[in-house]
Amino acid sequence: MNQEDRAKVVENYYKATNALMEIGTTDNIPEELKQLAINASCATTKIIDYINSHRE
Repeated sequence: MNQEDRAKVVENYYKATNALMEIGTTDNIPEELKQLAINASCATTKIIDYINSHRE
């Protein structure tokens, strides 16, 4: 993956993380779905960290 592709992937993961955290903190969402969104947000954060730590 080149630097340009990597930057786009990381940008998309940041967007996904933010959207998932927004779902996870919304009041009218069932608790189970809120927890799933928070867990998915944490997973995307770990993926971003992995991508950033394995730069070419």
